[in-house]
Amino acid sequence: MPPKPVPQPPEADRKQVIEWIQAVRSNEAKRNDGDPGPVLVRRLSNAEYNNSIRDLTGIDMRPTREFPVDPANTAGFDNTGESLTMSPSLLNKYLQAAREVGDHMVLTMDGFDFSPHPMLVETDREKYAIQRVVNFYLSQPTDYADYFEAAWRFKHRSQLRKSNATLAMFAAEAKVSPKYLPLIWQILEETRRSYPKEYGSGNPPSIPLDESIVDSHTLMPEVLGHIFQGFSAMMKNDLPLSRRQHEMIATMVSITNDCFY
Repeated sequence: MPPKPVPQPPEADRKQVIEWIQAVRSNEAKRNDGDPGPVLVRRLSNAEYNNSIRDLTGIDMRPTREFPVDPANTAGFDNTGESLTMSPSLLNKYLQAAREVGDHMVLTMDGFDFSPHPMLVETDREKYAIQRVVNFYLSQPTDYADYFEAAWRFKHRSQLRKSNATLAMFAAEAKVSPKYLPLIWQILEETRRSYPKEYGSGNPPSIPLDESIVDSHTLMPEVLGHIFQGFSAMMKNDLPLSRRQHEMIATMVSITNDCFY
């Protein structure tokens, strides 16, 4: 300022305007010294309160879901002091929300924690303990395809020229848990032992090649139904398994059960 076509004011005039602005600012500062103006006491907005509870407890409880909607001021903001007032009815809702948050607290060996659900009866504590175990295993980067492959290699260790190898050695080779692999192996073997004896002998029943595997397994229909249910559950698309994992499961099922098509 002023625009380029307009000539600049003399230096004396510029200095006079600057001094006037500085004098007005200094005078206003001295006149209102110690008086910041009206400072309104404000509460947390609903979103701020929800976020604070989440950060403190680690649980997204959303205790303000029953609160009235925060009003906005004339400028459209809903987080200012003039709009975030506290009424007696709203204070009661805050007290009830605090009780609800307290209901989620659970005592632990080294302090306290907060559960995703209220801890009111003994069954709630059992649910909390079970959920912690489930969350622990869900947090582990477990690839069941690797375990199935290691179990398959252990079963056929003779053909792989590793007759003296143990499950622990195959677990180390596949970089899987040496404690969890024996459990996988035990489950697979227990399923295998539920089959008729002729399926565990290595000599499959004499069945024409043009008949299906279902016909041969109907020697024990209840076993067939049980296995089909389990296999169908593992093949569901909504499971967090990759295509490779699905294919490995199908391969392991066929090999473990000595399927002949």
